Amino acid sequence: MNIVPFTKLFYGAHSSFYHQHGQHKEGIIIIKSFSDMKQGDPLGGPLFVLAHYQTFLKTIAQAPNCVFPSLGDDTHIVGLMNEVIFAFDHLST
Repeated sequence: MNIVPFTKLFYGAHSSFYHQHGQHKEGIIIIKSFSDMKQGDPLGGPLFVLAHYQTFLKTIAQAPNCVFPSLGDDTHIVGLMNEVIFAFDHLST
């Protein structure tokens, strides 16, 4: 499945953030964003998971004695120390 057209709907153009500095409209600062996902972006977590899915599956296959409890983009590696270190190194590369 190709999700590029879908993601371009949300990330195909630069976005602006408005920050009010002080109590008057004159204190509004516009910050232009040209890359990366924004904090609280509802697509951030699912896109992260999709991008790392194949790598994650390969790590699980290489470290079968470890357990990988995950929720979205928060992953933990549980197991014997040397196996956890191996799994972490494998996932990091």
